[in-house]
Amino acid sequence: RLDFEQIENMNTRHSFYKRAAIISNLTGYYKSAYDYMVKYDLMYHKLVDLNSEKTMNEVIREEYKKTLTRFEMVAKVGRDITMYDDLDQVLLFALDALSSFMSIDSIGIGILKDEELKYEHFFNEGRKLNTKSIPLSNKSSLAVWSIINKKELISNDIENDNVIYTNEPLIREKAKQSSDLDINSVMFLPLVVKRETVGVFTIQSYKKYAYSKEDMEIFNIIGSYVAIALKNIKQAEDLERLSTTDGLTGLLNRRGFIEKFEEKILSQPRSIGMIMLDLDLFKQINDLYGHLFGDKVLQLIGIKLKSFEDKDTLLSRMGGEEFAFIAFDQTKESIQ
Repeated sequence: RLDFEQIENMNTRHSFYKRAAIISNLTGYYKSAYDYMVKYDLMYHKLVDLNSEKTMNEVIREEYKKTLTRFEMVAKVGRDITMYDDLDQVLLFALDALSSFMSIDSIGIGILKDEELKYEHFFNEGRKLNTKSIPLSNKSSLAVWSIINKKELISNDIENDNVIYTNEPLIREKAKQSSDLDINSVMFLPLVVKRETVGVFTIQSYKKYAYSKEDMEIFNIIGSYVAIALKNIKQAEDLERLSTTDGLTGLLNRRGFIEKFEEKILSQPRSIGMIMLDLDLFKQINDLYGHLFGDKVLQLIGIKLKSFEDKDTLLSRMGGEEFAFIAFDQTKESIQ
């Protein structure tokens, strides 16, 4: 542990506080990062007050101001990002904040699902693009390289750099057909939640040599906050799912059924058909064979009902052995 009072060189201390703040951010010690940022700011003003040409000429002074402004913005952006409960909002906010000092034409998050990277949240020039999937078997993808190797990646000339990471040259025409973008510079960062890599965060630019090492440091910090936001959103979704789903059958519970029904009503369906059903003599099954066997019966009924499920139906276990089935915009014959 360093005794800061023994660090006599103010420039050294100034640089130390900056690095300590960045490292604290990256390792999740956000209070320490804030404290170091305050010390960094105080030391900067002390250096300015010295007004000595030997320690601070105008060029250096402007660079300090620029760095400080960036760091303050990144810290604020990071804190604000964790407040959003929607990944699209997270990306658009990050895009708006970072575009003031970094070239960003595309920004996106690829979520790892079933051995694929699914880009359901990807924006180009502020416009959301259609979902795109990249299988992890695609070794020519820089995003896949970042995921598999669990490393950040920066490339300012992907046409030439692609072969360095993937051992395969980038086929520009093929790349353009798959994404309709003519990107030249990229940064990728694996997103880690509870020590599990859950996806990849990327920003991209049409320009060559768009990103510096300092940009990568900022991207790392923002990425750590994006990972926190992703974790918070996932936890909220899990809680919502648990609160609206019957744990035994996987069907909607009464609360979830009512909420989904109200949502459907707002879309003004032309017709609504409803079936209520319950299992006769179900108590005798529990009494005769035990409640575990009764649970199995309910689960099998749930599986059977799900075979009729589609986008125009709602299924619910309303309670006990009672079930509900609603069909929207279907004929009486098809419902029967």
